[in-house]
Amino acid sequence: MALLHGRRTWVKLWVKEWLDGTCRFEMTSEQRGLWVDLLALAGASRHAGIVASGETNGKLMGYPLDYLAATLRVKEDVLRATLELFKAQDRITVSDTGAIYITNWAKYQSEYQRQAKYRKNKAPLHTDEPVELVDAESEPEALA
Repeated sequence: MALLHGRRTWVKLWVKEWLDGTCRFEMTSEQRGLWVDLLALAGASRHAGIVASGETNGKLMGYPLDYLAATLRVKEDVLRATLELFKAQDRITVSDTGAIYITNWAKYQSEYQRQAKYRKNKAPLHTDEPVELVDAESEPEALA
């Protein structure tokens, strides 16, 4: 699976809430790991906040469960039970085609959208153009 389909290269995780919030007490460590994996997959998706393999006839298609379990390196029955837990906790919804929608994605990942305008205007890190160095002692007005 190509994990960087979309443009996001990170997802926001609220530190205090992650350490002290309901996830810590309502989930096992394996379930918390799967939650973060789902957030990462939803971040890497072409469709922000949705874990889907692609689109067919205008509908987003989910990954087959065995494929998703193998990708996340978890037993299929554990993944199935964990997805049911996440649905019961209203953390996700799953479409009839198997696409996994992260509940409240836009609310919690809004920082990515806020910074989009800065990424768009940011100069490239590398350029083939020569850079002229200025000597501050001989040309102080060039630095003003």
